Amino acid sequence: MPRWRVTSVTSMSCRARYLPASECRKIALTFAAFEEAAPARCGISMKRTALLLLALALHPMAQGAGDAEAGKAVFTRLCSGCHKIGPSARSAFGPPLNGIIGRQAGQQEGYVYTDAMKNSGLIWTREELRTYIKDPSEVVPGTRMKLWWMGNDEKMEDLLEYLDANK
Repeated sequence: MPRWRVTSVTSMSCRARYLPASECRKIALTFAAFEEAAPARCGISMKRTALLLLALALHPMAQGAGDAEAGKAVFTRLCSGCHKIGPSARSAFGPPLNGIIGRQAGQQEGYVYTDAMKNSGLIWTREELRTYIKDPSEVVPGTRMKLWWMGNDEKMEDLLEYLDANK
């Protein structure tokens, strides 16, 4: 039976913060599988390394691994036709999105929402926004927002990071 040697985890751990939490979990589980086959280096066992990576992957900050600058490009391409964001943002066809994360849905002053949105009771979290952006009518039946999300998970994380950065 071949024995595996892990000579460096530096490149993986440096890149782990750019991966979705699910990918970080896979890496941690992979390290756990090699625990018995890989020798301990510098007094740190593979089990401890796997547990550390798993803890990092499950930490709430791991969810915010997007790139706000890339998110700005996604916003400009997919959202800016209806929504504005930034210090001078005003209501357009859609409401301004400054500080949307943590805000109650349907409550932005100066914008007329549908009854469905006003009465939804949603508080916009990253997870709620992720689900809503992918299928608005599924989350709030009767919403005016129509969007066919054409991005991937990485672009979604970038967009959410951009929205979160504009408080």
